[in-house]
Amino acid sequence: MSFSSISFLIFMVAVFMIYWILPHQYRWVALLAANVIFYASFDARFLLLILLLTTVSFFCAPLFEQKKKAAKPLFICAVLLIVAVLAVFKYTSFALDSISKITAYFAIPFTTPALKLLQPIGISFFSFQMIGYLSDVYTGKCKAYRHFGKFAVFTSFFATITSGPIERAGHFLPQLDEERSFDYEKTVYGAAILLTGLVKKVVIADTVAKYVDSVYNNLRSCSGASVLFATLLFALQIYCDFSGYSDMAVGLGKLLGFDLIINFRQPYFARSIREFWASWHISLSTWLRDYVYIPLGGNRKGSARRNLNLILTFLLSGLWHGANWTYVLWGLIHGLAQVIENTIRPKKKEDAPEKSGVQVLQWLITFVIVCLAWIFFRANSVSDAFYALTHLVMRGSFMQTLADLGLTVRAALKVLLMAAGLFAYDLFSRKYDLIRLLHQQKLPLRWVIYTVFAVMVIILKIHNGADASFIYFQF
Repeated sequence: MSFSSISFLIFMVAVFMIYWILPHQYRWVALLAANVIFYASFDARFLLLILLLTTVSFFCAPLFEQKKKAAKPLFICAVLLIVAVLAVFKYTSFALDSISKITAYFAIPFTTPALKLLQPIGISFFSFQMIGYLSDVYTGKCKAYRHFGKFAVFTSFFATITSGPIERAGHFLPQLDEERSFDYEKTVYGAAILLTGLVKKVVIADTVAKYVDSVYNNLRSCSGASVLFATLLFALQIYCDFSGYSDMAVGLGKLLGFDLIINFRQPYFARSIREFWASWHISLSTWLRDYVYIPLGGNRKGSARRNLNLILTFLLSGLWHGANWTYVLWGLIHGLAQVIENTIRPKKKEDAPEKSGVQVLQWLITFVIVCLAWIFFRANSVSDAFYALTHLVMRGSFMQTLADLGLTVRAALKVLLMAAGLFAYDLFSRKYDLIRLLHQQKLPLRWVIYTVFAVMVIILKIHNGADASFIYFQF
């Protein structure tokens, strides 16, 4: 049941009505039921897995506060259990395949077991969410929660469970306890954010996806210009796909009275890789900072240790994204880029603003690095990624490029128009909340714009055919 499907629209209308009709003390029951129904629409079998990890997290956390001596080993065991479950379901096949390739290279006999485990939807997200909760209770950043049903709502919230954002217990659970009345203004604002996310996903990401696939699934028969253009389109696709999902999650949260973590802040305007990660998948980057980078020592033990911690953190980020060496290399590129930035970037004086030309150069270099790294993220294999990298500069005619991408001249103009519209939207969003500004306009103008966006979504949804899953569902 994808956010962009008709079935989800019906589901959400029912949840919305039941939730606000019920008295406050029973709303968590409606949310928990909605979570179960939503997740069961993907695979009901893995509800038992979520229940297991939720139960372990719920009952272990209070013991951290009560049994001081046993707190550390208990905390380690609880976290290791969650990590072990994540590793078994997500990385077993990857590990066996890697071992098989290594042994084959050294001519060592090794038979790969015939093992194929299904990966639970959103396992990386709800696992990290529970580890974050246990860590916060253990370190005293938040109190252990005492209501199992509401805690289960937190660990399985349908708006975030499949692709985030990775919520923090200290941010979400107090909102669940707070008694709220229906707020029309917040509801309309949330619906507008939801519609914005749908436009990003259905109108832009799903439209561009087929052109990217036509090249990356046939790299060796495409020109260098085609690979270059497909890479740029993938940068557009993954941003609209994932930020679109995050917008929808935030909008859904507001429809139910919740303020979820903002996951994106115009990342393609970043002027360094560090700045990029401060505005891309913010809930993950801050999670890695708080629960991996800082515990490893952060920047407190000298530049060499800091650089090592950065590399390790981004290797984990890559591995978290997928069980494939392409993702590991993608994470390594971002880690190395930050190490290089820390090494060569001069310390800027507080009262010395950088020249506009320098800022443009910094933005261009950052954007190029991000796009080159996306090659590893999108490529079907490491060999495909290196092939794409080494053939970017090969020439190709304009018509050949369009043919490789499956584009007509008219379709290419539409894609460029979409990209320009997104650029303008993000540019103005850096200073203004455009959705709130629209919400302040006169009623006829607002609803004309909402209707135009809704019609665009419906038309493109019909044109693109079957529901296209979100890229981050696989993580």
